[in-house]
Amino acid sequence: MEGLDIKIKSPELADMENWINGNAQKINGLRGKLILLHFWNSTSAKSIRSVKFVKKIRAKYGKKNLVIIGIHEPEFDFAKDPKNIKYMIKKLGITYPIALDNDNKSAENFDNEYIPSMYLIDENGYVISTYFDDFTRSKIEIAIQKKLKSKIALEKQEKMEYMLDQSQDIYAGFAKNVMLGSGLRYDKKGCSAYVDSGYRIRDTLYPEGEWEQEKEYLELRKASGSIVYAFYAREANVVIEPLEKNVKMEIQIDDKKSKTVYVKDAEMYNVFKSKKYEEKEIKLIFNGNVRVYAFTFG
Repeated sequence: MEGLDIKIKSPELADMENWINGNAQKINGLRGKLILLHFWNSTSAKSIRSVKFVKKIRAKYGKKNLVIIGIHEPEFDFAKDPKNIKYMIKKLGITYPIALDNDNKSAENFDNEYIPSMYLIDENGYVISTYFDDFTRSKIEIAIQKKLKSKIALEKQEKMEYMLDQSQDIYAGFAKNVMLGSGLRYDKKGCSAYVDSGYRIRDTLYPEGEWEQEKEYLELRKASGSIVYAFYAREANVVIEPLEKNVKMEIQIDDKKSKTVYVKDAEMYNVFKSKKYEEKEIKLIFNGNVRVYAFTFG
């Protein structure tokens, strides 16, 4: 979505208890500064790509009267824990202030429903440009250069044309998942385990083993267990929270072993990457108990 040329009075940031890499900030307290607000989260591929762009912008313009503030909008409960977000911020190499908007109050103030998104606010407190996208952000940088009277070379924009039938992000919990492809096996104890019949369609989750579907996630209660998912994309990632130390995850692509990853922290793990769109079937096999939240694609 293309950025908008606008000039409206900026809403104020909500009072947020947890700030990382700095003290609490307010828009009204930064008059005279050019401000870039970056709404993002740590569990989507689009957001992670946007973080890389914002880091480059800070390196280029951070000493030229530009202030950058990141607003973390958690998608899942585990991402509200400051300890988990501090880990991700360190891993991503973010050094500018990040506010944890765990109640989404700042997002509501800006009437913002798209993650990631950016708002450029001028020295008088007016929003002068917005952007809701994850890869082509030259419009924001052009607006920054215009305000700062800078002629530094613009960041090169990666050409990433999306296919209309690309797989969309899919959630594992019942709050946002209307159907699992596997059936349940019944015994004297009731519905004890999911069974994958082997017949699969694209963009449907197929768990195998003793999984329990909760509001936000599928939880593997007794290892081992697996999940199969057929998709069409260049990149596939899965959001996982380990319930034990160093859970081994074997990744199979089209029934062939791809690699083994050890799930140590609650975060997004890349499980497939290609330079071109491909239709693939991925199987994740876990040797320990985990919670699987979502698959996210690029």
